[in-house]
Amino acid sequence: MKFLALVFAIILVVQLAGVTADKMPFSDAIEAYEEQQYIDNNDIRIATGDMSSLSRRCTISLCTTLCRSRGFRRGVCISATLCRCFR
Repeated sequence: MKFLALVFAIILVVQLAGVTADKMPFSDAIEAYEEQQYIDNNDIRIATGDMSSLSRRCTISLCTTLCRSRGFRRGVCISATLCRCFR
């Protein structure tokens, strides 16, 4: 029983570490917010990528990687399976 409790505790710590590693820094959140305010500007291109084909939930790092591979500067998760890319 102690072994199962130890295994459960280790799995919990690993899961929590993965969640905290994906949090967006405050400065990036401010920049993404400012970019969203100027959506009417013609200079800004926006694309939305579907993450469901990757069979993973959308994370900041995956979204950024997806957007950079498509020529965008940054990406923001707008749901568990959608990533929005900004120029």
